[in-house]
Amino acid sequence: MYASHLLSLFPAMYDLVCVIGMVGVKILGPVKHGERIFASLEHPGAAIPQSRVSDAVSSDAILLGQTLESLDAKTNEVNLVQSFVSILLSISSGHVTDAVSDLRKNMREDVKTEVKQIKKKCLRGTG
Repeated sequence: MYASHLLSLFPAMYDLVCVIGMVGVKILGPVKHGERIFASLEHPGAAIPQSRVSDAVSSDAILLGQTLESLDAKTNEVNLVQSFVSILLSISSGHVTDAVSDLRKNMREDVKTEVKQIKKKCLRGTG
């Protein structure tokens, strides 16, 4: 089933969530074709174009995707803009590194615990 068909069946019950694909995204202000879009912390549920992301918050900005069209709009106006979005674009290399580090740490702890349990069984003669 297509998402648009599901939304027509249950319009008030669901929000359309896209993991990867081309969808209309609520974007605050004007945007250029091909411009990156980021989640807006000041306007929940809307995105902001890269031209509005300040240097101070650019490292914390969550990348959503890229616009597929231009739109000349007022600064505080929210419009739907056809965009390519991908959740994978918002995962930074730092997040991946941290996740791998946590995995390694947890794996080491699990191996240490397992080795201790086997040693105890062997010393008791039950292993």
